[in-house]
Amino acid sequence: MPDLFRRQAIDQQRQKFHGAIVLTRSPQQAAWTVFFVLLVLALIAFAATQGFARQETVTGVLLPSGGVLRLVAPQAGVVLPGGAAQGQPVAANAPVLRLSAEQSSATGPTQSAVADSLTSRQRALLDELKQQAEQARQQAAALDARIANLDAALQQHERELALQRERIAVMQDIAARYPELVRSGAVSPVEVAEKNAEVLDQRARLSTLERQRLALQQDLASARAQRQAVPLQAEREGSQLRREAQALSQQQAENEARRETAVLAPQAGRIGTVLASPGQSVAAGQLLATLLPGGSGSALEAELEVPTRAAGFVKPGTLVKLRVDAFPYARFGQLPAHVREVSQSAVAMAPTDDTPAVTGSASPGGSSGVYRVRVVIDATDSAALAWRDSLKAGMRVQASLVAEKRTLIEWVLEPLAGLQVAAR
Repeated sequence: MPDLFRRQAIDQQRQKFHGAIVLTRSPQQAAWTVFFVLLVLALIAFAATQGFARQETVTGVLLPSGGVLRLVAPQAGVVLPGGAAQGQPVAANAPVLRLSAEQSSATGPTQSAVADSLTSRQRALLDELKQQAEQARQQAAALDARIANLDAALQQHERELALQRERIAVMQDIAARYPELVRSGAVSPVEVAEKNAEVLDQRARLSTLERQRLALQQDLASARAQRQAVPLQAEREGSQLRREAQALSQQQAENEARRETAVLAPQAGRIGTVLASPGQSVAAGQLLATLLPGGSGSALEAELEVPTRAAGFVKPGTLVKLRVDAFPYARFGQLPAHVREVSQSAVAMAPTDDTPAVTGSASPGGSSGVYRVRVVIDATDSAALAWRDSLKAGMRVQASLVAEKRTLIEWVLEPLAGLQVAAR
């Protein structure tokens, strides 16, 4: 097969007057390339692992872990001397303050006069109750004696009846023999008639004894019925007297309650503040004192008011930094703490009341709706331990808590994520 190209053309292609192009790199260029590649990788790793946290600054107050109990006046009155002092430990159901509602008239203290009258009436009722019991005892003793006498009389009548029946039987036997004696001429018919009359007389006496026995049995049954009715009658009369005495006791208790009322401690603890002094007039429902349950050994916690916009990422265990207004943090530092509890619903704060009113929903701007967050102070910071013992319940605090954490790459890609969510 002949060649398609001439040999001269093929040789011309084989012969080259220049070599292949070779690009050379200097060591400096290679180093810069590696540096920039590592820098990009480092920036990507930094953006994926590092981020920033959005912090919220909220306010709150230091409270004992058991809370603060408010002691209010149950009724209007005047504070009496001898109440508990601030910081004094009290036991459960111990009186903290006493209120007097004594009213006076032209004749003197009204409540005292009523109390004396009720006491006299109650004493008279108690004496009447004792007399009624003694009367019932004497009546029962008299009936017992009568029953014994009637029983003895009845037994005696039974013996007389038995003898009378025997006597009648003997006389009837004798009278039955008289007809033979009349036929034999030993006795006259008149004597027979007299003997029969004697038998009839003895039978009449037997009937009289039986009527007397029946009367004794009726008297005995009546006496026994009366004896059984004595304790029932005494109990009925005593119950009536006791009811009257109880009514007087209730009136006396109500009078004493109007006269003097004790404000008791519902739990054992320590008096936080006393807001009423002896001689001061107070209204019903007025705050008189505060009680710290558990006494001085009760640990302090911070109760924070977290707005609704920042409560979404707050959960138990969230770290918190506390700054106490009474101790400037620039000098004393901050207290480390963590969230212990988060309320499940928003509350509307009442400036004059420690107890919030639960609302159905927060306000549109989130200004009035807040969540109650309980924060426990950690005991790990030795610098804070030096002055934390000086903390007192009621001190205002500011807290910085982490509301949200995001990495840099999440922040960069946030617009794309927003578009994806909007597309759904």
